[in-house]
Amino acid sequence: MTRLPPLWLAFFLLGCGQQEAGSLPLADVVLQGTQGDVIVRAEVAADTGARARGLMGRQRLCDLCGMIFIFDAPVRAAMWMKNTPLPLDMAFIADGRIVHVAHGTPFDDETVIAAPVPVEAILEVNEGRLEDWGVTVGSFVSLPAR
Repeated sequence: MTRLPPLWLAFFLLGCGQQEAGSLPLADVVLQGTQGDVIVRAEVAADTGARARGLMGRQRLCDLCGMIFIFDAPVRAAMWMKNTPLPLDMAFIADGRIVHVAHGTPFDDETVIAAPVPVEAILEVNEGRLEDWGVTVGSFVSLPAR
């Protein structure tokens, strides 16, 4: 007779994995592109732990998906891509506009990427998507309510 492991063990092991898509709240971020508005379904990283983890360990992101890092007040934010195996674009946001863009940030790298001014949020999307959508410095952004 074969013995199955206790159910609690299965639940414990499921909880030990890396952060998966869907473990954070989702919100729509609306970007004004040259072809019209683009709605990005973004995971919201609004606390220190979620912002520190970011997209570490993630292998893929859907075309209209991303992660939005929201800060309580404008900060001189700096990001790095350590343990992030997918290349991303970053849009640094202040006062409802994109103030800095980092295209194709080096992935799984410790290079620091920073905005030249304090920002209230940073949006990460797949590499090349911002350009595809015609989103540049100066583009308007509608952020989720805090």
